[in-house]
Amino acid sequence: MFKNAGQILPEGPILPEGQILPDYDSFWAFGFNLENPDITSVLKADRICKDYGLDPISAGSVLGAYAELKEGIIKANELESRLFEIGEGGKLGNGARRYLSGLGRKDLSMDVKGLELGGFDPRGIKGQALAYATSTHGGDYLTAFMVGRGTWKTCKS
Repeated sequence: MFKNAGQILPEGPILPEGQILPDYDSFWAFGFNLENPDITSVLKADRICKDYGLDPISAGSVLGAYAELKEGIIKANELESRLFEIGEGGKLGNGARRYLSGLGRKDLSMDVKGLELGGFDPRGIKGQALAYATSTHGGDYLTAFMVGRGTWKTCKS
């Protein structure tokens, strides 16, 4: 993903005309989460999510669970076909918890109350873990974002 220090995007045009650069969630879900260094496939995955109305965090988490289950890495060329499967209502489209529960491996699902967790690991910020656990709808960092408060308190100590 990175060629030289400080260079994030490869040289030359990579975004199709009219597509905006994805936010952190898509880069995490289809890049770092899946150990995928191919930025072009991350951009395609983000576009597929927008076209199908998919949440990138949930889609990336389901794909991460799939990769964990098969004990491998989803290759960039496989990423698109798996996203189409999610978008078309295949088994992966049921979410990580249901997909893995059906295979007897619910323990691999990284979710709270069925909602997949984003790219913020709550183990280092106790307030975030508490927010996930007490949220009415699960691991949603947008309604209870304790990262700023948790890290600020740590920095001041």
